[in-house]
Amino acid sequence: MNTFLEDSLQADLELLKATEKANKAIIAHFNLLEHPYRGGPDFRFLYTTDQVKEAIAKCILLTVERVNPVYIYGPFGTGKSTIIRRLYALLRRDQRFSVKFIILHDRVTGNSLLRDILDAFGVKPARSYDLSLKRFQRYLIGELAEEEYKADKEGKKDYYDETKIPVLLLDEGQHLQKDALRLIHSLLNFETPSFKRLQIVIAGQEGLAKNILGMGELASRMKGIAIYHMSAPELEKMLKYRWVVAGGKEEDLPFPNDQSAYQVLFEYTKGLPRDVIKVADDVLRHLMAHNKKQITIAEIEAIIQENNLTKAPEDSSYG
Repeated sequence: MNTFLEDSLQADLELLKATEKANKAIIAHFNLLEHPYRGGPDFRFLYTTDQVKEAIAKCILLTVERVNPVYIYGPFGTGKSTIIRRLYALLRRDQRFSVKFIILHDRVTGNSLLRDILDAFGVKPARSYDLSLKRFQRYLIGELAEEEYKADKEGKKDYYDETKIPVLLLDEGQHLQKDALRLIHSLLNFETPSFKRLQIVIAGQEGLAKNILGMGELASRMKGIAIYHMSAPELEKMLKYRWVVAGGKEEDLPFPNDQSAYQVLFEYTKGLPRDVIKVADDVLRHLMAHNKKQITIAEIEAIIQENNLTKAPEDSSYG
């Protein structure tokens, strides 16, 4: 390993240790069980707004009925990844489903996506793309031979179970290239007269919807669900909800009991959960550094400025 890479890894490690130390200090300062405003798609902290409840309910209904694959789309930071992880957790607990979850990365091609799908379902790839796709079709109709299954480290094989509905969840779907979307289209052709052999749910940024809509026939066979920003009242409820989940008492919330404070947050974060959580995390760090328990509106505005957030249009208001 070269010196530059070693130094970079060491710096990352030191930053991670410093962050964990600061998080522990925040938890102790506010007498919490865990940090309420950490970033990342932890579905335990998912505050279910009406649009989130509707999205999850639609996905589950369509999955049970096996009629329409789904794509969930919206701007960066609106909580799509958290929603699909919540869906994954719910479906895994239901014995009716065999659910696989794949997080996509940069520029996913049809070949790479098919390899990932085969690996997730425990199917050995064949010599070519077409043969591998045919092999997966045979898996979905329960005709795969024993030697065509992959074994895990313990030698166990994930055989097809006809009593369960196969479900494929894909996150970061904006990375799907055109040939990968063609593969999705091909998978939708694996069906009986009454149901899909494989139920698919994809989450991604708005580019995902644009790419799907650009393929007319694929778009006509999928159900799109849009996720947008929260309202100011929802923003307030989310911050309170996460605080309580982390072990805090609502009366000890570090934000003023004043709707104008949440209106300021809304105007500058535009109701995007990721930006709201980032500001809330900075609020806790600021209060701990100054040995305080509650923030003022002026301090919130200063923290917002430090995050280089700009004000939303004038038609944004609390309510």
